[in-house]
Amino acid sequence: MQRTLLLTLLVGMLCLSAKAQLSDDFSDGDLTNNPSWQGDVGNFIVNEDFELQLMAPDAGSSFLYAPFNGFDSLEWNLDFKMDFSPSTSNSLVIYLALDDIDLASANGYYLTIGENGSDDAIRFHKLSSGSSEELAMSSLGSVGSQPAQARIKIIYDENGLWTFSADYNLGNVLLDEFQILDNSHDLTGNLIFGLECTYTATRVDKFFFDNILIQEITPDNISPEVIQANLLDDSSVEVFFSELINEDDLVDVSKYSINNGVGNPDNVQLDPGNLTRIILNFDNTLPQGVENLLTVFPVADLAGNLSDESTFPLFIFESPSAGDLVVNEILFDPYSGGADFVEIYNNSDKLLKTNELIISNLAKDEFDAIELDATLMPGEYLAITNDRDHILETYQIEDASRIIENDIPSFNNEDGNVSIQFEKNGVVTTIDSFDYEEDFHYVLLDDTEGFSLERLSFNTETNDRNNWHSASSIVGNATPGYINSNFITAGELSDQFELSNKVFSPDGDSQDDLLIINYELDGPGYLANVKIYDDKGRLERNLYRNELLGAEGFVKWDGVNELGEIARFGIYIVWIEVFNPDGQVSRCTKTCVLAERLN
Repeated sequence: MQRTLLLTLLVGMLCLSAKAQLSDDFSDGDLTNNPSWQGDVGNFIVNEDFELQLMAPDAGSSFLYAPFNGFDSLEWNLDFKMDFSPSTSNSLVIYLALDDIDLASANGYYLTIGENGSDDAIRFHKLSSGSSEELAMSSLGSVGSQPAQARIKIIYDENGLWTFSADYNLGNVLLDEFQILDNSHDLTGNLIFGLECTYTATRVDKFFFDNILIQEITPDNISPEVIQANLLDDSSVEVFFSELINEDDLVDVSKYSINNGVGNPDNVQLDPGNLTRIILNFDNTLPQGVENLLTVFPVADLAGNLSDESTFPLFIFESPSAGDLVVNEILFDPYSGGADFVEIYNNSDKLLKTNELIISNLAKDEFDAIELDATLMPGEYLAITNDRDHILETYQIEDASRIIENDIPSFNNEDGNVSIQFEKNGVVTTIDSFDYEEDFHYVLLDDTEGFSLERLSFNTETNDRNNWHSASSIVGNATPGYINSNFITAGELSDQFELSNKVFSPDGDSQDDLLIINYELDGPGYLANVKIYDDKGRLERNLYRNELLGAEGFVKWDGVNELGEIARFGIYIVWIEVFNPDGQVSRCTKTCVLAERLN
């Protein structure tokens, strides 16, 4: 290989001492500055993808080079692609380091790509006073197909050890191909990096280069990180590290543990295609319905740097069954220009995925799947609306993350249906369904616009109209994403009927706005009459007339009398009569106080 000394070399050599490294990703589209490339510059371009590309007028050979400053230890990084199968007629030489542009007398090291046959490899050579010697090569056939490409890294340490790594898919997992010890030439001071393309007429634009970086090696003092852990099934977990880990640490089962009695893995499986990924296989299966925490204890990288202890939550997701999710709140009469919302609640001990759910209006045959792929934990609320910004701006919000934007069906103001459904393998299951009516709202509301309808109890039938009430104006007329303003907490009953609050004030402040009469019977099938009398024995409200009761539940009084007005403040008698399926009659009375709110 002979090359004449170019006149521009003299200019370039004057700048060598200022070059601490060579770096070019061609994002500036310029070959003349930062760095200044020399040689057959007119035969190369920076293409629209910001890559260096050969663009020669006809068959021949083109050489492009740039000076850099060498050190006792160096690292080269480079991407190349030859969009054809290489041969001796269409080949590439990468000059890693030359001390002279004249190859007849130069010393240095270089790579060659291109030979006849299909066993092409990247070959590593030493040049001594113009005489070439092959030192090592990559795997046979590694660059023998079309395209021939690689992302390569070459490290030369202060002891003269060369380590060559490559990813032949231009990815980020570079595997070591060879190591060789050679310190024949001094690689400090002024050196030259170069690319030489040899090509036929059909290959004049088929060479591409990018991400060229030559730099001094600095000690690795960066700790590795565990960047991700994913559950593969109920007994296998994949773990990803930020870099290669010392293999003794990597396969040490004591470095990994899961709580909830799962413990250490039975074995650690290496991924030969990605050495930063492992699979942990456990004898014990992870329990459902709880947060399983994987702990990865400190592990060392190849330089001995230790990672921090890391924890990752892992969840076993289940499919919902009827009753696992409930419709908990609906705004079907929004303010003018506003948006509806539907709130759902996870009333189970299961971990559920939101993107498996469908919000439906069965009365209008409208269906919208929830697209958000998120976890709905036990006891969590989620409000869904097609205008999240409006809900956030209009109502008091405790946690904005519990409000999501997603298409939902349209809901009529007079009456309608809202349902939660789940689809799997083409089968749609209805989890909960609520048929609402406008008069479910508090009777004394002059205008229901902007008021949501809230569920009172998770344990009472969804379509029991007695289980719904208007949201309190004190909390801003709705509670999207958090506990309802009129929520009833179930408690222990001393007998069959019990008042949960003997004093109530129906003033909309969400504090004891309703009188709640809890009941617990020895079975279903009872008929009930419930009446409210004032302290003079006058009938104020006939709440129940031969209503069929469940085995347990509640009756509510909102303080409204038979005239549709708030009853006066004072003491009231709750008269209860029940008939069991055998016709036996039981009666009891309870006393309550309808009070005025104290300021």
